[in-house]
Amino acid sequence: MLILLLLILGPAVGLISSFFGVGGGIIIVPTLYTLFPAMPAQMVIGISLGVICLNSLTNTINFIRLGQKPQLSLALGMGVAMALGASISGYIAMGLSPLVIRRIFGIIVIFVAIRTLMAPNPRIDGINWEPKLNTKKALTLFCLTFLGGIVSGLTGLGGGLIVVPVLIMVLEAPFRWVSAYSNPAMMVGTFVGALTLALGQTPNFQWPIDALQNFQFGFVNLGVSFIISLGAMTTSKWGAKLSSRIPNHISKRAFIVMLLFFGGRILLKTYIN
Repeated sequence: MLILLLLILGPAVGLISSFFGVGGGIIIVPTLYTLFPAMPAQMVIGISLGVICLNSLTNTINFIRLGQKPQLSLALGMGVAMALGASISGYIAMGLSPLVIRRIFGIIVIFVAIRTLMAPNPRIDGINWEPKLNTKKALTLFCLTFLGGIVSGLTGLGGGLIVVPVLIMVLEAPFRWVSAYSNPAMMVGTFVGALTLALGQTPNFQWPIDALQNFQFGFVNLGVSFIISLGAMTTSKWGAKLSSRIPNHISKRAFIVMLLFFGGRILLKTYIN
């Protein structure tokens, strides 16, 4: 039953991550908290980052095949900034209580939703859009993507929730190009974040399926991450195609609604319980 639930979770993650460019942590984290209430928050983060790393690699390949090849220097620069932030926050997360981590998750998600709502829509859909950088924009992008890496390691969101609004506001990126740039950045950042947590001390948590214990490395369970990633691969290409066909304003509104729903739900439960 558990394997089936994880396989069902995968396609939802693949569709959302490739369409919105957020990595899928917005679905993975709340679901794992619901399925395993006793699971340490650091384990939820580690599993989520593992899934996002594998899924971002798949999404990046799909976007390149569809002709949306990101500017390599920009994508790598964002990835390095995110990796630096993720490596720092991974150690911080190991010392925080689960309640604090969940509240940080909810607050950040709702803040990003409000900030995205206030951002102006790109002037063009930008089929052939290319980013235009100057020194100020490059520095702003690096600093905010570094913040995205910190958010990634603290919450398991992958950092896409920060990177997506940043691409829209700083570079005025059309929504169809947001995922093409956020996914390679998340691939690098979440790898470093997951590796940091995998090197931590293995928590005292018993999986319902004994075989899964063999894949537990620190706070990361590679078996669970791989199962969810397999499901995600089945829908990743669909999300990539949809992102290039849905108008920017509709994609933006759907993104905001999704953030408010999941962020509000997690935050509310931390105060009710």
